[in-house]
Amino acid sequence: MLSGDNSILNRAGEARDITGEKETEEKVQLAYLRALRNRKGNAEKEELLTQLRKEFGDKINDDSIESDLSKVTIDGKDYYFDETEKPEENPPGGGGETYNETPIITRSNYNTFTVSATNGSKYLISTSQTTVPTASTSGWSTITSKESSTSEKEIWYVWVQDAYGNVSENHATITNYKVTLSAGTGTSLIAKADTTNGETVTSGMYVLNETPVYQTGAISGAYVNLVVKKDSITIANSSEQTLSTDTTFSSSATAANYAVNISPTYYSLTLADAYNHASSSTTSTITALKSVTETSQASFSKNINISVPSGITITLSGTQINPTANTTTITGAGKIYSTDTGHTMIYCTGSGSLVLNNITLQSAKDPVKFNSTGTLITNNAKIYCTTASSHCLNMVKSGNISITNGYIYHPYDTANALYVASGNTTAEYIAINGATMGGLHSSGGTDSTGAQSYIIFVGSGTSITDRITLTNAKLGGGARTKNCLRVGGTRRITIGGSTSIYCWAANNAIYTGGSSVVDFNTSGNIYTKGSYVLQQTSGCAYSISKLKCISGTNQYMVYRDEDGGMEPGTKSTNTFAFVYVSGVSSTGTLQWDGSANNIYLYSKGY
Repeated sequence: MLSGDNSILNRAGEARDITGEKETEEKVQLAYLRALRNRKGNAEKEELLTQLRKEFGDKINDDSIESDLSKVTIDGKDYYFDETEKPEENPPGGGGETYNETPIITRSNYNTFTVSATNGSKYLISTSQTTVPTASTSGWSTITSKESSTSEKEIWYVWVQDAYGNVSENHATITNYKVTLSAGTGTSLIAKADTTNGETVTSGMYVLNETPVYQTGAISGAYVNLVVKKDSITIANSSEQTLSTDTTFSSSATAANYAVNISPTYYSLTLADAYNHASSSTTSTITALKSVTETSQASFSKNINISVPSGITITLSGTQINPTANTTTITGAGKIYSTDTGHTMIYCTGSGSLVLNNITLQSAKDPVKFNSTGTLITNNAKIYCTTASSHCLNMVKSGNISITNGYIYHPYDTANALYVASGNTTAEYIAINGATMGGLHSSGGTDSTGAQSYIIFVGSGTSITDRITLTNAKLGGGARTKNCLRVGGTRRITIGGSTSIYCWAANNAIYTGGSSVVDFNTSGNIYTKGSYVLQQTSGCAYSISKLKCISGTNQYMVYRDEDGGMEPGTKSTNTFAFVYVSGVSSTGTLQWDGSANNIYLYSKGY
């Protein structure tokens, strides 16, 4: 058994204790330095507790640390934190630890970014390093700037290492996103990165997260109403949009319905809007670009041309075209159409005039109505009315009327192809040249109400004191047509050229009131199934007052009121086809000789 002085052993034990305490003290200081560094120079109890437990485990608890963070008690001994130690001094052990710091990524532009950290010495910037690296992992560098691809998807992971070789536990990321540009028909779309004058962003290009993109859409050609969208959301054109995901910018527009020939060409969706942009100093042309339905009224007070090309239809629904002053000219091989029984298709008021060239009008109610002092001129127009109680041309009040070529047709027995109201006191003449005008062509007599229509009706109260002229015209009346031409009051009526009148009803082809003067100078045919080719209510000088057919016989008489008597006509070989009369079994000619106003009657079996 050992005996004697144990001082040597005691001193050895004391040395071991001193060595252990020194190591503990060094670990305490190391934990304190890490806590300072992670909290950027301001140690907090929670962080200090975390770092001490890394060194000493569960023997350290919240009560082990003094509340003022001046000391920690370990195994009953107090260890004071050395405030004079600096975080940047190299701690014992030579680094290789992990610490709590997240690097900062700053975007420089659309494809470049920089990295930084408070205690950063080196950085690992990678698209593949997704887990915490070590100080020896390849790729560490002092480079703090990186350029991202613009042609493919990339996610960048950034790690930081301090001057002691300690690696951050946390990392930062930045990604790039794909920009898709989709320009719809009639539009163009460009995009710029960072600023409105920045780098051009093409479709399919990748830009970094949070890059502001400015997109600008534009309309080209006959399109209106530009719409720009970010994905499915409508955005303001040329606005700043920050990217945080793959993004599609798109532009679209609506094909215009009308073009106005001003400089630059103005495109519009409505006829009214097109008119509002037409010139007021010169006559502008509005061209219909496609078939369209108009629901808003278009009122025209300045000279305007409307062009409706072939194959295009303007449909009016709940509205009308309303010339109120100057002249509205509608031209083209297209069509204006309406099934609206509550609105006249074209309604001229005020002093509005109307010119129709080649156009087709088809309406359920009055294709054309005048309550205006303006004039009506048609050239090769085709005008149809599809319901009863409406007229093709309803001239309540109007200026002069000129109808050249074309067709005017009304299929019902309660209205007229041309109606000039008795109250129309402004028209001075009606000229019909080469036009074909028709009425009801169904079989049978009058309907149960006795309603019958006229092809042309001129009221007795009108101011047409000069002339009604039919030249090379054709009037065709159906089975319910009362008269093809009915004129009230005293008029000068000229039927010339090759004008032909066909009255299929048991009525008179022509009826005039007052003391009208009728000049027959036509080489055409006048046919009636009624009693009279021409019936007048009273005689008039210098004209034929009646051409009468006694149905079923071969007796034809020409009566003149010029001398107040009735004289028979005489046969002549110098004849030309003039009048077809029903009820005749053989042909023959009669001529009134005895004045310069010869009239010829040609009869033919029916």
